[in-house]
Amino acid sequence: MVYLFGLKRRIVNPQFQRSRNRRLHRDRYQELEIGLPLDWVLAVMNMAITVDSRNPVQNPKAPEDIPAEIRFQYERLRSLEKTVRKLARDGRLEAFIIRNARKELARVKEELDL
Repeated sequence: MVYLFGLKRRIVNPQFQRSRNRRLHRDRYQELEIGLPLDWVLAVMNMAITVDSRNPVQNPKAPEDIPAEIRFQYERLRSLEKTVRKLARDGRLEAFIIRNARKELARVKEELDL
């Protein structure tokens, strides 16, 4: 398992409704620790290495130097990570997160031909 740290989930206190007066309502956050399977993390890393090796520009000076296809692949991999982080912040169970992460990984592999 690889643990994903640095996520925070908002805890809603049912005693206080969200009011217009910000001083009365303080949001509290709880640190999250989500375990992801090592094979999933390695698959995402290998996909990122493959996409990077396809990039013909070695040291781009500006984002516009990267070809549009490669930029799309980078963004798709980044959105995969954001999806997992969003599920964790929403308070989903680890088993649900892992199951959805595997489905999303298969979809991304098919989209990017990796």
